[in-house]
Amino acid sequence: SQKELFIGAAHELKTPLTAMKGEIEVALKENRSKEEYRSILASTLEEVDKLQSIVKNLLMLTYIEKESLKNKFTFHALDDIFLRSLDELMVMASQKKINLEIACLDIIQLKCDDILLKTVFNNLIENAIKYSPENTTITLSLEKKEHYAYFCIDDEGSGIEEEKLPHIFERFYRADTSRSKHIKGYGLGLSLVKQIVELHLGEISAHNQETGGLRVLVKIPL
Repeated sequence: SQKELFIGAAHELKTPLTAMKGEIEVALKENRSKEEYRSILASTLEEVDKLQSIVKNLLMLTYIEKESLKNKFTFHALDDIFLRSLDELMVMASQKKINLEIACLDIIQLKCDDILLKTVFNNLIENAIKYSPENTTITLSLEKKEHYAYFCIDDEGSGIEEEKLPHIFERFYRADTSRSKHIKGYGLGLSLVKQIVELHLGEISAHNQETGGLRVLVKIPL
């Protein structure tokens, strides 16, 4: 419901705001060195990034809840949307020395909302980069099988605890300090991805691989 969305959003926004307020108060208490100010500003910038991400996702959620959205679907090249998303995240990956490897890339035409599907690619690839250790590989594939488009993303991180896996697509599900740090902040992003996939009559699932790491699979009918 809209009320639940607002309550959840308020909690989600409260955390970075509290952190920023604390950092700024500490900085203003006494004169500090140039290095200390730089460190505080860098930390505050991280919190601003979190806020931006939350607000962007909230705006996207209100956009999805428009009933008429499906009537505006037009044909797009899914492979093109995927490559544009990948291009935007290359710098983020290289900063962590993460190799983005494309195992398969089929040409796929799909009647969809391209902005929303780019959000799916962006969020899933960004999450994989964030929660992967340095010097690892993320393997991506976009395949056309029978009447479906399959998007698969494998990382070499430490996966997610089995009992938490079913909850990662829930709105505002986030890890507190006692929970696995690997799901911290997944909340809104992954629930948004699930909603977009379902709007396109698709399914999304995640499971831990035997080799370690997480596999996320998106399946959308063509």
